[in-house]
Amino acid sequence: MSIAIIPLHLYILKNNPNDVIWWVDKPDNIGEWLFTFNKITVFNMFRDYPHELTEKQKDIFDRENPEWAIFSKIDNTQRGVNDGMLFYLL
Repeated sequence: MSIAIIPLHLYILKNNPNDVIWWVDKPDNIGEWLFTFNKITVFNMFRDYPHELTEKQKDIFDRENPEWAIFSKIDNTQRGVNDGMLFYLL
């Protein structure tokens, strides 16, 4: 998690008008998925989700992004190689 003021050259958008989460689009960064709940604290999905989110933030994120909620339930210590491959094929 990092606290940052979102510069003007970045775009913030919502997947749906009623969503709480804003996605931060950095056109020059490929593969970095950034999001914010308040346009001040910016989370990196791959680094911060789910452990840096509060319980309320995680509930909101999981409701608005159900495909990632499945990912957070996978216990990496018990997942085998084939299970990981299966996840990516879904």
